[in-house]
Amino acid sequence: MTAKGALAGSRLFEGLGEDELEAVAAEMRPRQFAAGEQLCAAGEPSDRIWLITAGLVNWTAGTTTGGGEIELRMRKGDVIGAQDAITGTERTATVFASTDTQTLELDAPGLLALAARFPQILVNVIQSQRERLFRASARSAALFSASARSNSNRGEEIGIVAGASLR
Repeated sequence: MTAKGALAGSRLFEGLGEDELEAVAAEMRPRQFAAGEQLCAAGEPSDRIWLITAGLVNWTAGTTTGGGEIELRMRKGDVIGAQDAITGTERTATVFASTDTQTLELDAPGLLALAARFPQILVNVIQSQRERLFRASARSAALFSASARSNSNRGEEIGIVAGASLR
């Protein structure tokens, strides 16, 4: 698969035109990781992102409440580290290749320059974060509901759902 083809299949670069995808592809470099190899660790500077073009990685981050860890499996088309690289914050997750993995790598200054040229990249990051927050809120509500059921004899639950998800 070409770099441009990989970019076209990624949510981070969704909505970019052919010329824009070619400009992004020109900035990215191929990078491979062996199974078990660490891509990045929580707390490190967010100096680059990776677009997975083949393989699988495990993404692990601690929860803010100290209640354990969140684990995700990321695959072809997923991007690692975009939000942290754009905001300049430390990495929030540790990522290991679970299989031999191929990526396209872009340094943070390169991502920021591309986002300045193509604001759709920023819109895509915001949309991705919005969806993650919604899913996390839904999980938290489900956990709270289960906890309330186990601690209550009243036998009632109230759920509120709002937003575009009702369409």
